[in-house]
Amino acid sequence: MMHKTLSQRILDESVDRLYEQVRQSVVVTFIAILLFASALYHTQPLLTLYWALGMLLHSFFHAQSVFGYPKVRHFHSTEHWLVREFSYTITLGMGWAIFTMIYFRPEATEDFYLMLVFIVAVVSGSVVTYAAVTLIYPVMVCFILIPLTLRLALTAPQHEHHVFLALGFLIYTGVLIKYHQQAHAISRKAIELYLQQGILLEELHRFKEQLQVSNEQLTVVNGHLQSALGRSHRLAFNDALTGCFNRRAFVEHLRAYASPYAQAELCVIMMDLDHFKRINDQKGHLFGDHVLKVLAARIQMQLRPDDILARYGGEEFVCLLPGTSLAEARDFAETIRKAVAGTPIRDDQHVQHITISMGVAKYLPPEDPQETVNRADQALYRAKREGRDRVVVT
Repeated sequence: MMHKTLSQRILDESVDRLYEQVRQSVVVTFIAILLFASALYHTQPLLTLYWALGMLLHSFFHAQSVFGYPKVRHFHSTEHWLVREFSYTITLGMGWAIFTMIYFRPEATEDFYLMLVFIVAVVSGSVVTYAAVTLIYPVMVCFILIPLTLRLALTAPQHEHHVFLALGFLIYTGVLIKYHQQAHAISRKAIELYLQQGILLEELHRFKEQLQVSNEQLTVVNGHLQSALGRSHRLAFNDALTGCFNRRAFVEHLRAYASPYAQAELCVIMMDLDHFKRINDQKGHLFGDHVLKVLAARIQMQLRPDDILARYGGEEFVCLLPGTSLAEARDFAETIRKAVAGTPIRDDQHVQHITISMGVAKYLPPEDPQETVNRADQALYRAKREGRDRVVVT
């Protein structure tokens, strides 16, 4: 779509306003022609009939042009219709001037003056009608009032006061044109302000649309970033195979729970899958990975909401038990051991009974939390040495 300049928009808006005014005056013109023709038909029937027919035909085509403006506006530029309206208006003004000239007789000046008053009223009232455009009204005034001024001047020998009327008409013509220029300036300024307001609203609407698009794009980008951040967090703190926490996440949780200000007891369980190397060697690494995933799931099912399970490395897991005494931790470890050993692990080709060895240690402030893990690890190795599938507390 072609974007119009401000001057073109001003012209379009001016012609639109002219159309609104002229549309109302067309019907009045029809009525005025019929009234004057019927009033003066008895004086000069033939001339009146010719004049009325000519004016009615002219007004008919003028009305067609006026009421066809929306279609012209759609398919042509506003200048196209403005030129036509200029022609119709000028010829209409000439028609009214001819009307006055035909019926002017020195011996019947009363009728002439009545018609003169009507013409002056029409011309004066049209100032507002044609205020939106600059050229039509001054030319129309000249075509209507200048011939009347000349006719008054030519009849001065029969009527001495006509010379003063002619001079008054000439001055009044200039006044009307000057007043129209002022009205046009006001109208144009109002149109400019109206269009500038419209342009500002368009810019504001366009800015809102761009802002909305930007917000939508930012929402999409933010979604991607949140998704990437979530993936990064999972990669940083979760074990890719089993889905539970990794060693780094466990250490952070351990340091948080083992704060010097923490009052609750804290226990650590180190767990190691027995004979895992043999499983890998005999049944393959894929089945070995399956065993680790099932093991992690079984352990997770036994945990409470606040308990932390992490894969510490290889087939070794660690469990952090906040708010748990050493005796409770030992019983909890036994529950896990029995749950793991109670049901074999299967896939489409293999069946495997598994067991785990476990070491339990309690955090003893103010020792380093890693020392608690080391003590649990030593208890785990004691369980291994003593025959596996057991819990050792330190």
